[in-house]
Amino acid sequence: MSAQICKVLLVESDEWNARLVQEALSELLERQEALPVRQSFPLDHAACLEEGLQLLIGERYDVVLLNPMLSDSLGLESFFALHSQAPGIPVIILSERKDELLAASAVREGAVDYLLIEEVDCLILARRIRHAVQQHQLLATLREHAFFDPATGLLSRLGFLTLAAHHVTLAGRLNARIRLLVAKAENPHPFADAFERQVKDMALMDAAENLRRAFPEPDLAARLSGNCFAVLKWVWDRSGNAEADTAKMLGALAAADQPIFTRTGAAELEGGEGTDIASLVESAEKRLCENRRKDLQFAV
Repeated sequence: MSAQICKVLLVESDEWNARLVQEALSELLERQEALPVRQSFPLDHAACLEEGLQLLIGERYDVVLLNPMLSDSLGLESFFALHSQAPGIPVIILSERKDELLAASAVREGAVDYLLIEEVDCLILARRIRHAVQQHQLLATLREHAFFDPATGLLSRLGFLTLAAHHVTLAGRLNARIRLLVAKAENPHPFADAFERQVKDMALMDAAENLRRAFPEPDLAARLSGNCFAVLKWVWDRSGNAEADTAKMLGALAAADQPIFTRTGAAELEGGEGTDIASLVESAEKRLCENRRKDLQFAV
């Protein structure tokens, strides 16, 4: 059976690091029995950002391996330049341990994953590349098969659970925190005629657009049900709290032309915990119900 081909662009100014990656991918040809499927990884190497950008113009790649500390560009600017030229290609950050915070920041800005140079070996590299490509293909599949809510353009519940599962796994690897927020309409009016239904649809569209602006990628925004929205947010600032994010979500929803969302709930996951995304959603929705009961008690 022929091997699957995954074409890789390596953008790396350090010759030793580049040779390490090249040798790791070459070793895979001799260790195909250790892979779930037979794969080959033809590699092009760019020694600077400008060369990498030129290769992206003339060639098609399945994944980019990028060390953002380049001879002609440093830090996140390297990632931004590559990502803006080829937004449809997943990027894995290669980083030395001393630059790990930079790598994590790139993931925050949209890179799929990162790998420490000190940890590179053939099987780890193959697994990270495969997962990055699969994640990219998954997102394309979600869009193609309407796992996005047609009324708002946000992820549907199924799409959200599918894509958020990857975020939970990545949070564990990065030892990062992710926070789930949910907001639900209370006592929505029974829209009786076509005009009122149109008003409701416009309100949902406004709310969705406000959420996208308030919580841009890599955060996820979804419409879990007819009157329930959710946000999965990366928490990079350890001093950040759920109350501030809840207020931000409510502010975004209240800015809609017809604000209708009044109840919220939140749940949080610390990297390394064994909670799955479905349990996290269940916990947030439970807290939403608890908040609703408290509000009703105060109203009595």
